[in-house]
Amino acid sequence: MTRIFTTLLLTLAVVCTSARTLPVLRPDSLDKAPAACDSLDKTPARGVMELPDSDLVRIRPEGGELRLEIAGYGITLGNRNREEATETAPAAKQPKQPHRVYGSFGAAAVEIGSAMLVGTDYGTTWADGGDFLALSPEKSFHLALEIFKLRIRLDRDEHWFGTLGLRTSYYDLAFNDKITLQSIDGMIRPEALEPSIKKSKLSVGYFGIPAGIVFSAQRLNISLYASGELLSASRLKYKKPKEKRNAPGIAPWRWTVGGSITYRKIGIYANYALTPLFKQAAGPETHTLSLGVHLGF
Repeated sequence: MTRIFTTLLLTLAVVCTSARTLPVLRPDSLDKAPAACDSLDKTPARGVMELPDSDLVRIRPEGGELRLEIAGYGITLGNRNREEATETAPAAKQPKQPHRVYGSFGAAAVEIGSAMLVGTDYGTTWADGGDFLALSPEKSFHLALEIFKLRIRLDRDEHWFGTLGLRTSYYDLAFNDKITLQSIDGMIRPEALEPSIKKSKLSVGYFGIPAGIVFSAQRLNISLYASGELLSASRLKYKKPKEKRNAPGIAPWRWTVGGSITYRKIGIYANYALTPLFKQAAGPETHTLSLGVHLGF
């Protein structure tokens, strides 16, 4: 027991003296014994340091640490804090991936342009009324507001997007002649107005859900969409004297297609109604078409 105790004291003295200049012993440094360890014999093998009584005490390196074995018991000396810090260090932050879904609410886009009726066919039923649906182009206009829009990224390069939104649109169709519309036996007929009437028009509004696709390159955007729309309002109006009344025979819902080309969110658009303006057999077949300026936000 006294022999073990004496050997232990001697070993600790040697280790403490060496630790002042060598906090961690490495395998490549054990071939050269430090000055503070002159009392140690030359190591018989590379990387192993033996004390006078090698049966009880043995010093050997393990990676960046020093292993001290005394009478079968082992003590590891070294800079463990460095390894723990490495293990517990937070992983490097990965670059943020672009959002897959973008949303706009309030005013995603506005369209302002000219409104017209195209593809008008009076057939034999309304042929005797002349071209009573002819419009005054400078007084007819279209206004649309996209109040909500979702953009869904379809590719990693952010060139293609799917879109889904809520849209309201308004048409102000000013008649070229001094006429208004009336319903006789469920069919629309022209009604002549007095020459003093300044302006007569048909106003219709819709609320729809457009779905489409967008190609984006730098600040250039090309979009195509289709929209299902419900009729929200329809009025016949004329001035002096001013009068309003419900418009008869307007189709309660419709399908439209459209598109726009914009640069820096400013460009042009076109919108066409696939569904006729009037109900089937209630009025002549005609479709709305609008062209104008598109403003994105």
